[in-house]
Amino acid sequence: RSIISLFKEYANPTEPISFAGGVAQNVVINAKLHEWNENILIPPHSPDDGLSLGIVEFLRLAYKQPPFSNEGFPFWQNDTVTETPDIATIKKAAKAIAEGEIIGWMQGSGELGPRALGNRSILMRPDVLNGKDVINQRVKHRENYRPFGCSVLLEDVQEHFDCAYSSPYMLYAVPVKNKNLPAITHIDGTCRIQTVSNGVFKTLLEEVKYLTGSSVVLNTSLNINGNPIAAGIKDADRKSTRLNSSH
Repeated sequence: RSIISLFKEYANPTEPISFAGGVAQNVVINAKLHEWNENILIPPHSPDDGLSLGIVEFLRLAYKQPPFSNEGFPFWQNDTVTETPDIATIKKAAKAIAEGEIIGWMQGSGELGPRALGNRSILMRPDVLNGKDVINQRVKHRENYRPFGCSVLLEDVQEHFDCAYSSPYMLYAVPVKNKNLPAITHIDGTCRIQTVSNGVFKTLLEEVKYLTGSSVVLNTSLNINGNPIAAGIKDADRKSTRLNSSH
């Protein structure tokens, strides 16, 4: 039996529903569940990397400790880059993206969960005809059947995608309306999207839109296939060196 049929049998479509675990990383199922219930709640740390936070919260309740601050969640990795990108850096990065270059982008604290949300990302234009092959051959070295996600300004999402809701944690695969985004359009016509509404990353996407006419960028995690996402600055420098040497 499918997960969707189980939800429809045991859950109320008019009430908020939350679920977690590795299955909650299935962005196709998540999108179908969202069509059935707009109040579906999926935490960005739903797979095993969220277990430690659940245990800590359990112990907090058991020992009657005060709540933890959730400020900045899910950017909670203890590998903070303290220097915030200035406008000159943002413009330089946006210009490189607009000119078809692949860039590594690192700012703030690393995010929880197996995806990039603009703090530890590799970015490029999504309208490059063979963009998926280019980034695979030069940087990611992933299996060719694996799609790439994207980031887009929240106010622009419906221009490019059949999606009327926010997706800040890349948890949903939605139909692509814009036919000029081959690098991020999967074989089934969908893309795993992140909607962006604040922060430095929003400023970067706004600058990309100013230069290209579109705020959509291919966004994949700052790592090479089989390796963890970049942590501190030295780790990011090593990955950037590999990125630059692959051009």
